[in-house]
Amino acid sequence: MPTNHIQNIRDLLNKAEFTDDCQIIPMPSSGSNRVYYRIIFTDDTNQKSIIASYNNDVSENIAHNSFTQHFKSIGFNVPEIYAHDDTLHYFLIQDLGDVTLFNMLQTNHKKAITYYKIVINDLINFQIKGIKNLNLDVAYPVKEFNKRSILWDLNYFKYYFAKPHNINFNENLLEDDFEKFADLLLSADLEYFNYRDFQARNIMIY
Repeated sequence: MPTNHIQNIRDLLNKAEFTDDCQIIPMPSSGSNRVYYRIIFTDDTNQKSIIASYNNDVSENIAHNSFTQHFKSIGFNVPEIYAHDDTLHYFLIQDLGDVTLFNMLQTNHKKAITYYKIVINDLINFQIKGIKNLNLDVAYPVKEFNKRSILWDLNYFKYYFAKPHNINFNENLLEDDFEKFADLLLSADLEYFNYRDFQARNIMIY
């Protein structure tokens, strides 16, 4: 039997003391297994809309919740988490709209450059200041960005770019290069927060 996301979201809205006088609209799928809904309130509340998310991976959700609360507590620009259900599958989070830095780059390149400068500064703060007192015991999928993790990411290039585009390459030599890249990266200081997937499509302009 398929999961009744809509009813579960309404149950969470009631638990979190939000009005259920609302529309719950599915959002386009992203590059993950998460499911998102935009909740548009139809009464006179000042809260116009929020986002509901569902993810079946509880370990990932625990990391997301813990990291978000930490970053929010030190003033970083992350969406607020309003509530979650008892199973840690469903979350109600702040709605930051639909405009990403990537969208802006397509429509207003000059303005996007200004935001890029802000974003780079934010990334540095995440890396240097964000690690302080951060609970890495809940990090997902691993606590430390180790050699295996680096090789996983490097292999995305091989399996999602080189091979699908029928690029002629020596796989053995490419793997040698991957090993060299990994060793080089691991020679750096590891006392920083590694913000993975920090890219324009994942950065909201709000």
